[in-house]
Amino acid sequence: MFQRLSSFILVMFFPAIAVAQEADETFRDWSVARNSAGCIAVISVGLREADSGLLTLALLPGPNDDTPSIMTVRVPLGAALNQPLTYTYPRGDEAVGLEWQSCSDRTCLASGPVSEPELDKLKRANRIFFGFQPLPGARPLIVPVSLLGVTRAWDAAQACEQAN
Repeated sequence: MFQRLSSFILVMFFPAIAVAQEADETFRDWSVARNSAGCIAVISVGLREADSGLLTLALLPGPNDDTPSIMTVRVPLGAALNQPLTYTYPRGDEAVGLEWQSCSDRTCLASGPVSEPELDKLKRANRIFFGFQPLPGARPLIVPVSLLGVTRAWDAAQACEQAN
């Protein structure tokens, strides 16, 4: 059930954000993007080159109280899909895995449900580290992602959803 629901949300919502993303509000390192489909809290991490698009992380409102949020992560096309995309906290907690969903001509998308305790943990942390293999056979790439501003961005995204 969750797989079908999250796939529907991702297919219907996230491509529209990628095409017509407007950062209506910025909260430190995070932004809230709004379009006709709704609102998300989002952060993009890139290299020094403009539009390098190394990783884009989004938090979408979840389908129910047990899953208050869905996390999506986009990475460049070519990632080793037979290896998981995971994240961990600086203190070395156990890695949290996301499932690969699909690839377009430019990116691959992974997603997973975020429980209330996990969402609280994200809000309390300063950063997380994503790990994935950018190409089959390549060494894993570790990407630090700032969580500065995620609480205010998430609150704004939820308020936006409730207003729609």
